[in-house]
Amino acid sequence: MLRTVMRSLGAAARPVRRAAFPAAPALRAAPLMSTRFFAAGAKPKMEDGTLEGRYATALFMASSDRLDKVYEDLTALRTMILESKDFKLAIETPGIDPESKVAAFQAICSKAGTDTSVVNFLKVLVENKRAHLLGRTIDIFENFYRAEKGLVLCKVTSAEALSSAQQGQVKAAMTQRAAKGATLIMEYNTNPTLLGGLMVKMGEVVHLLGRTIDIFENFYRAEKGLVLCKVTSAEALSSAQQGQVKAAMTQRAAKGATLIMEYNTNPTLLGGLMVKMGEVVLDNSVSTRLERLQTQLLAPVA
Repeated sequence: MLRTVMRSLGAAARPVRRAAFPAAPALRAAPLMSTRFFAAGAKPKMEDGTLEGRYATALFMASSDRLDKVYEDLTALRTMILESKDFKLAIETPGIDPESKVAAFQAICSKAGTDTSVVNFLKVLVENKRAHLLGRTIDIFENFYRAEKGLVLCKVTSAEALSSAQQGQVKAAMTQRAAKGATLIMEYNTNPTLLGGLMVKMGEVVHLLGRTIDIFENFYRAEKGLVLCKVTSAEALSSAQQGQVKAAMTQRAAKGATLIMEYNTNPTLLGGLMVKMGEVVLDNSVSTRLERLQTQLLAPVA
């Protein structure tokens, strides 16, 4: 079907000669929107002041009661443009007779069961000699549609391909960051030049993130009332000593909190303990006490 229509358009193509132009009165620019294509519905939730944006806005308002169908038809047209060089050329070639171009669009849309508002929209673009703006106009309409439906495109770029589990963790983490009620459309890409970590563009906001598991853990722990408690000592603590430290820190923790204990060693502490519970640091190490003593000894006598 598409190939047949493209052949007919090729036959309709003709070079533009000065003598072929109509008389002066007919050269006046056509109105932005013809009488068959009027805006009657609500405006989109976001604005785009470009020429393509004005066309997309008009189509959005004219089809606000059937946005799903119109969006489906437009994305099908965009796919056709991407997959068919002939169709793309037919849209962008100004030398094809407008009537032939409109007839071709009507034939394609009739076969596909395209909504009448989309068909009329295509006619308006051809009449106003703006058919070459179709691709960009569809992209802008897609932005309007997503904003209306609460859909947010979330592009995730990593140095290496993420596993299914990692993708799920990233989605869970970014869902926490998204506006309430938003539905994320996840898109995963790779870029070896990142070396590591993640770059996430959610809507118009770009996030530079560390390890995926760290991001997810922070949200998960906060939700479950889990508090990370890092204990550092000069020498490794025995099981009994670890139990005593945990009991002492549990007394200091908020009511209902569950401590996740993590034990490390650092010989430079000399002795004692340094504990970080959440964002609070309790430093009772020998090295810190010696520093404090030195500060006191060196302070001037009053």
